[in-house]
Amino acid sequence: FNDVSPSAWYADAVEYAVTEGLMNGVGGGKFDPEKPMTRAMVVTVLWRLMGSEGGYASSIPHIQDVKPGQWYSEAVGWAVCNGIVNGTDSTHFSPNDPVTREQLVTILYRFVNKYAFNASNKTSLESFPDCGSVSYYAKEAMRWAVGNGVIRGVKTNKVEYLCPQNSATRAQVATIFMRFIEDIMK
Repeated sequence: FNDVSPSAWYADAVEYAVTEGLMNGVGGGKFDPEKPMTRAMVVTVLWRLMGSEGGYASSIPHIQDVKPGQWYSEAVGWAVCNGIVNGTDSTHFSPNDPVTREQLVTILYRFVNKYAFNASNKTSLESFPDCGSVSYYAKEAMRWAVGNGVIRGVKTNKVEYLCPQNSATRAQVATIFMRFIEDIMK
């Protein structure tokens, strides 16, 4: 990709995600590493990781903003039917909304519990100055993700922050998935 420097902190993760068939570029020879990942993109990566099984798009008629035939319909259906992701309310998934860092680790934590991977090794979040901004629903997932090295802080002025409410970029997601697969799934 012409927008991923070989010396970028995320270069290996982007190569890994693309080589493993989990993520694609955005066209024009670009990966767009700083672009926020959407909720649909994240569940599509997980769905691809699990073999892209079909037949789920019609299983979620209560989700009004995901119709069969969209590029993400099967992935969202799979994730909802398997309890890996919830909607943003009882009738909406919000597929084009950016996924936050805490939403991302919550989705991964649910996946880990569903498929019986290691869900232990939780740690305190107290070393991060913004630990109080982690939403209640995401605290256990964030403790797991930090404890297992799946997610690390975002460094600003030599201080690491969780940034749980920030959108997860494509570069961050590629990196998190690489760590997740190599450290949790294997």
